[in-house]
Amino acid sequence: MNRAKTIFCLFLFVLSFLYAKDLPNDNFIDFILKDNKTIPIIERISNKRINNPVSFLDLSNKTIIKENNSKEQKVEKEESPIIYIFNTHQTEEYAKSAYNITPTVVTVSNILKEELSELGIPSIVETKDVIKEVNKRGYDYSGTYTVSFENLKLRKKQNSSLKYYFDMHRDSVTGSASRTTINNKKYATIMFLIGANHEDYQKNLNNVKIMEKYLKKNYPGLVRETYIQKNWTYNQWYSSRMFLVELGGPDNTLEEIYNTTIALAHSIKYYMEVDK
Repeated sequence: MNRAKTIFCLFLFVLSFLYAKDLPNDNFIDFILKDNKTIPIIERISNKRINNPVSFLDLSNKTIIKENNSKEQKVEKEESPIIYIFNTHQTEEYAKSAYNITPTVVTVSNILKEELSELGIPSIVETKDVIKEVNKRGYDYSGTYTVSFENLKLRKKQNSSLKYYFDMHRDSVTGSASRTTINNKKYATIMFLIGANHEDYQKNLNNVKIMEKYLKKNYPGLVRETYIQKNWTYNQWYSSRMFLVELGGPDNTLEEIYNTTIALAHSIKYYMEVDK
């Protein structure tokens, strides 16, 4: 039995043990989120709709990032993904949830991939360890953008169908600035970041405004004002469809980031329909 299967079996064992301790009738993730309306992620795992459930939930305090095996890469190519989801800063974490679960921006990326799939939009999530490569080369923290861009170019070479690029981050905001409640549902706030140190940045901004329009209409109070950074590009010169999304802050819960990621997925679908 390979290591991934072993981890998954241990994961299921822990779940069965928890259920034996008279947890509420909700499923495990619903118990964590305390929201019975939330999509039951564990059921999605049992239906094999998530290839790597441990990576999806990011159960440890360290981001779990694994290289896809050749079979998984072949499947991704056959699906002709049009959205590339990645994390330049993969180790950014959110608040610990019940049972010491610590979501990260990698968790967000995997949730986004799943929801986009539900909406009929194929995507892939980058799995290469950016920080490991940065340390190997002796780069400073800004070198993460160099490495993540190299990963993007390689994925584009492998998947010519890719058209949209989403770099998912976690902001540093806390408290009321990082969360909101809409129709009695809790959300992490969201902000788009524009790197304006290139001549075509206005095209990136115009595309962001389309998603913002959808989110402001359907989720009032969710979006914080777009931040324009004049000294950086964040590799957005590469494409007007390159987006940097700051979702939540360090004290946001799994419930809040989950709900916001679902909202983001729907705004992406809206944007793609307008972009046709």
